[in-house]
Amino acid sequence: MVGVLDGSEAGYRFPHYVPSVTGPKPLLQREQPWCGTALPLRLQDLRHLGPGEHFDPTVAIEGAAYQPLATFRDFRAPFPGQYQFHLTISTEVRDEGDWGGILAIPSRDTVLERLATVPRLRVESNVLGIEFR
Repeated sequence: MVGVLDGSEAGYRFPHYVPSVTGPKPLLQREQPWCGTALPLRLQDLRHLGPGEHFDPTVAIEGAAYQPLATFRDFRAPFPGQYQFHLTISTEVRDEGDWGGILAIPSRDTVLERLATVPRLRVESNVLGIEFR
């Protein structure tokens, strides 16, 4: 699996990590900032998960370039009420080039080989409700 990389939250590269927050009144949807470039996908960004194993895709460990989800990290309730937090993760990509960045050199072939083992899926999280007073 691959964690949140630069451009993942904004949908510019795979994997897509698309967070959403809804509230008692419509919220101003801010576009996720992105500079238009992406770090290369590197071997250390690909994490092998065994059966039942988990990892936090926003914590950069072992040299991975994972980033926090700014939508969740920066959220401040603009008014009191019940808010719902939801996350969609997608690795459903047809072209390996959609992973963004440039492929690691000199490990390009190894990165492509490992990338081929990433399951192509779409996962919807449960909805977390939090009341702000």
